[in-house]
Amino acid sequence: MWRLALCLICLGVDAAAVDLTITASPARPRVGEEVTFTFSPPVSQSGDEVIFDFGDGATGKVSWAVECALFGGCKQIKHTYLAAGNFRVLASGKVTGQDASGSLNLTVDPTPVPADLYLLAAAHVRGTNETNWRTDLVVNNVTFLAASYKLCLLRRGTGNQNPVCKSFTLPARQARRHQDVLFTEFGSEGAAALRIEAAPGVVLATSRTYNALEAGTYGQFVPVLGLSQALLAGEEGRLLQLSHNPALTDGFRTNLGLLNPTPGVVTAQLRFYRGDGILIGELAQDLQPYEFTQLDKVLERVTDQPVEDFYLVVSCNPAGARLFAYASVVDNRTGDAILVPLQKVPAQQ
Repeated sequence: MWRLALCLICLGVDAAAVDLTITASPARPRVGEEVTFTFSPPVSQSGDEVIFDFGDGATGKVSWAVECALFGGCKQIKHTYLAAGNFRVLASGKVTGQDASGSLNLTVDPTPVPADLYLLAAAHVRGTNETNWRTDLVVNNVTFLAASYKLCLLRRGTGNQNPVCKSFTLPARQARRHQDVLFTEFGSEGAAALRIEAAPGVVLATSRTYNALEAGTYGQFVPVLGLSQALLAGEEGRLLQLSHNPALTDGFRTNLGLLNPTPGVVTAQLRFYRGDGILIGELAQDLQPYEFTQLDKVLERVTDQPVEDFYLVVSCNPAGARLFAYASVVDNRTGDAILVPLQKVPAQQ
């Protein structure tokens, strides 16, 4: 036996891999509920790393850092499932310098889909070429009773698990105009999205984002959508009739808006094609829970060349993901903008 062990060491072969013990809290989560996975033995020295496959298409890793030494090793990772089902969680890597692996079977229970509405983009900001963007929102009570609703501010470029919200009451059959809604209701400048929380079937809403000039305004309709209208994992959407000239003195520029309406991280997969079908480039954009972002001059992330006619193919993951997307195509000379809605590709029969 001693000779066998010595031989294995000489050949650089581990005598035994480390079994990782993995537990989940809560042990049976619901969709949208954050799960903490704890594993043992922990990541405890330089070079240690454990990679997790959560079974829904998402992955994560725990790597050695100096902070690990302060807590007796790093041993936890968090994940939020966006779909119900049975998932096999796999972990593999190195701990204490040795190969390690483990697994856990996890059941995630469903939750009702909220009735929330989403204004995909709103603004109170000065933009490129001296544009001056503002957004008006109109909310309509469609019932014969007074209705209550909340506006929740989803700030740009960050997770919005605990957004600032403001409550309103609207008499029966009436409509309220929230003029310059970001600044008037929240004192907020820049760009953001809004969530409208109300009982199912109680309110409808619409909006206009416009370039406010001394001589008047001109702008674009921006839709307010429910979760049933979001792009789902496994679906493909397209944004058509896009154009971009990096010179900004002629032609058009294209901005891309993305909104994650879920309590988990969603990855938007973007593929850029010329009008003749030639692939220009690809981009993956991670969105934190309830994050809104607008990628200005988005084509410049994959090429520095002007493209007069291109389109975007959009998909999202992991399992259970939802995504809103739009494009704003702006005339570089006048600042006039149109909103291009995402169109879902019909499922192949």
